[in-house]
Amino acid sequence: MKIINEMVVRAVLAFGLIGMSQAVLAEQRVLNADEVAAMFSDKTVWGEHAFKEKKTMSYFSADGSFTGKQLDINETTKGKWSVYKKGRLFLERGGDNLCRKVVDDGGVIKKYKKKKHVFTYTKFEDGNKL
Repeated sequence: MKIINEMVVRAVLAFGLIGMSQAVLAEQRVLNADEVAAMFSDKTVWGEHAFKEKKTMSYFSADGSFTGKQLDINETTKGKWSVYKKGRLFLERGGDNLCRKVVDDGGVIKKYKKKKHVFTYTKFEDGNKL
């Protein structure tokens, strides 16, 4: 009887954890191409790297040009940006080509490289504030 009770408790805990993880995943939503384009076009955007001590301010021009500034070292880069069909934000700058998934995580906008969170956007403003 004790073994059966332990098995029931484990099963209930397992299903509870599965349900909780699905609820957390339901709050995350990958943005589509139209949403990403509207969110970034002609916007100045602030953000923080997920695991490096980098804070940035960037302007995404409506014509596809991009200017980014790493705030702690006052370094500026220029390049191009675009959005792929599946909503991926593509940045071409300084010889690097970065293509990242943009996710709304419960109202917080984040970028992912494959399944790894790499960047969090903290503020969006209309126009060029650089």
